[in-house]
Amino acid sequence: MKIVKGMLIITILITAILIGTPIQYNCVPINIAIILMGIVFFLYVYIRKKEKVVMNKFDMAVLVLCISPLIPIICRTYINLEDTIIYLLKYISCFIIYVLSKYLVEKDKKRRTVVINTFIIASVILCIIGIDNMTTKILTKPLEELGLPFVFNLENRMFSSLGYANSFAIILATSIMLSLYCMENTMSKYKGIYAGAIFLNLSCLILTYSRATLLFLMLALVLYTFINYDKNKFVIIGYTIITNGAFSIFYMMKWNQLIGKEDYISLWIMTLILIVVAIVCQTIGEKIQDKMVKIPIKIYISIVTIIGVLIIIFIIIGMKLAVPLSIFQEGETNKPIKYKIANIKPDTEYSFLFDIQAKSNWKKNNNYEIIIDEEDKYYNLITSHKMTFNEIEGTQEIAFKSTKETKEVAIYFQSQSKNAQKRSNS
Repeated sequence: MKIVKGMLIITILITAILIGTPIQYNCVPINIAIILMGIVFFLYVYIRKKEKVVMNKFDMAVLVLCISPLIPIICRTYINLEDTIIYLLKYISCFIIYVLSKYLVEKDKKRRTVVINTFIIASVILCIIGIDNMTTKILTKPLEELGLPFVFNLENRMFSSLGYANSFAIILATSIMLSLYCMENTMSKYKGIYAGAIFLNLSCLILTYSRATLLFLMLALVLYTFINYDKNKFVIIGYTIITNGAFSIFYMMKWNQLIGKEDYISLWIMTLILIVVAIVCQTIGEKIQDKMVKIPIKIYISIVTIIGVLIIIFIIIGMKLAVPLSIFQEGETNKPIKYKIANIKPDTEYSFLFDIQAKSNWKKNNNYEIIIDEEDKYYNLITSHKMTFNEIEGTQEIAFKSTKETKEVAIYFQSQSKNAQKRSNS
């Protein structure tokens, strides 16, 4: 059982990085390995321990959904057999991770803590990747070697290695709830560490600009607090939300400022300092909890509400803040940089405006290219729109009318020269 627990921990940590990898890359061997691990686990439990892995009605419903790709395979209505099989493997592997986690946490509270802590650690890893993707990009090449295409974050929304900000936000919100749960069920000396994780998760959650996820997190916090109401717990949870919420608002304000200046080193230093400050403040809060309990509950509710409203306001304002995008810099390769926009309406007039400051040592004309590819729901190329230039300072436009099949567009920024470029902002 220790081997199974160890394998599950490793699997969760690995998939924390690689789960965002699209199906045509390295997910196939990972999914096959997870499925084999599940088969070995089920046989071990049934033969050695004489037990059955019990699944309730909810589990069975989830299983039915996971094996739903079998329907087009059996009926031969699939569009691409290989992709359908890969999706099937992916869904089954996710279900096995769920069943393994559920079995382990239901049998032993210590195992439950281990699995939950593993998930929190995984969220912290994703936060580090997310911050790096938008700043120093030290992890870009190693992640590319692993097959992840979502390493160039050209948005002001953070999505880590998942490629989709809302998915990343859901993981962070879940981690925050799990961290609060652990704070209630662990020794005081470790609670500060969870507070540090909450600050990092909340800050990155705000930077995903996923307002719906943030709203549901707030509702979940309210329900969690009142369902498990105890004044001591209410006070410490309120204190945790107030302090980390305040730190996160400050972090976002400084984030936009430092990103605009491209002062990434200062940003990383600030991140580490605020994590330490969050840990210290939580430790202090635990020591003065008896005094804080005497403060009226209305004050905590009022402050938490104000913090929540401020976070929403910052997200609404932050979504409108444009940050210069440094694409090509001296010494970099000419590998295209890709930026996707989903939910494009078919048969609609679109106008893309690019505020460009481009310089180049390339002696020939048309060093830089901006290409907009229209893609259908299967990500197949429909048509392209291209603009080329060498040195430009000003606003350029690419206008087109989307086709009836267009579902999204992919924007490519590309340079003909392999190196010796100066900065090009779009």
